[in-house]
Amino acid sequence: MLTHISAFSAEVNPDGSIAEDHGWPWTGLINRAHASGVRVVLTMTLFGDTNVLTLLENSVSRERFFQEVHDRLRVSNADGVNIDFEGPGANGWPSLINEFMADLTTYLHNEFPGCEVSFAAPPVDWGQRWDYVGLAESCDYLFIMGYAFSGSWSERTGPTAPLTGGSRNISTTLSGDFGAVTRTTPEKLILGVPYYGCQWRTDIPDPRASTIEFIRHPRIATTFADLPDRDRLWDEISSTPWYHYKDGQSWMQVWYDDAQSIALKYNLAAEHGLKGVGMWALGYEGQRRELWDLLQELFGHRPHTTWVTSAQQPVSFDVAPNWLQIGYSQYRALRGSRSIDSNILFAGTL
Repeated sequence: MLTHISAFSAEVNPDGSIAEDHGWPWTGLINRAHASGVRVVLTMTLFGDTNVLTLLENSVSRERFFQEVHDRLRVSNADGVNIDFEGPGANGWPSLINEFMADLTTYLHNEFPGCEVSFAAPPVDWGQRWDYVGLAESCDYLFIMGYAFSGSWSERTGPTAPLTGGSRNISTTLSGDFGAVTRTTPEKLILGVPYYGCQWRTDIPDPRASTIEFIRHPRIATTFADLPDRDRLWDEISSTPWYHYKDGQSWMQVWYDDAQSIALKYNLAAEHGLKGVGMWALGYEGQRRELWDLLQELFGHRPHTTWVTSAQQPVSFDVAPNWLQIGYSQYRALRGSRSIDSNILFAGTL
C-alpha cells in the first residue's frame, strides 16, 4: 500500500554540512523497501529563519550542501531527496528558495537520472512571502504539510488540520494558497495529513475554549486507545473529531484526526486530482489497523470502493493516484519489531 517512504532526517547546518544523519544510510529499510517496489527518499531538515537564510545566501554553503546530498544518495542507493526547510520567512528567505530548488533539482537529475527532488511546503502563506507556482516548477513535486493549523501557540482549542471552518483550512489551502498550482498542475502536489493531534487544559468543556495550558501532541495511536473511556465528539465546523474529560478542577480537550476525518481530506485531494496523499508520520499509528484499512479502501486500485465519511454523506471513490508519499519517523523504534501485518512493508525485522 506504500509507494514512497521519506526517511526523516539528515539535519543540516547553516554552512551546508550535515550535523546529524541518524545513522544514514538505513540499509535494511532501503533494501526491504526496494524489494517491495517502494521508493525511499531522504529528508534534509533545517529550521529557523536565520539558519535557512545563511545557507541560501552563501554560494559556498550551497555547493557544500549539494555535495552532501549527492554523497548520501550515492552511498545509499536511495531514490531522491525531500527538502524540509522551515521558518516564518520574515527575513525573506522564501524569495530565494525557488532558485535554490531549481539548481538542486537540475544538479541531482543530471547526477542521478530518475531521482526525485521535492520540497515540504507550508500549507498557508501567512505573510505573502511564497511563490508556490514557481516553487512547484522548481522541483518534481511539493509535499504540502497539511497540519499545524493549531498547536502549542493557540489561544483556543481546535483541530490541527481542519477541513473547513475558520479563515484558513485544508480546503482553502488547495483552492486559495495553492489554488494556481491545483488548477494548472495538480500532479505537482501531495497532500499530507497528521497522524497526531493536540491536547490542552481548559476551564470549560466547550469547543474552541480558551486554553490554559498546552499539554502535548498525542499520536493517533494514543487518541484511538483513549476512546473506549471517552465520548468521541464530531466538530461540524472543521469536520474533525475531538473529546474532552474532567481533570481535577479543569478540563482536558483532545483534538485529533481519525479514519473518518482523514477520508474527507483524501477525498478532497482526489477531487482536485492531486498526485497523491501522505502523512506525518508513519509509525504514529502504532499497531492500529484503521488507517491502513482506509488506504486500502480508498487507494487499493479496486474498480470501485466506498468509504462512508459521515452518517449522512457516503462518498464514492474510484481513485488510482500516481503514488502515496509517506512521511517516515521513528525508524529506530520500529527496528526489530513486528509491524501491522505480514503484507505491509514494515512487518518483521528491518
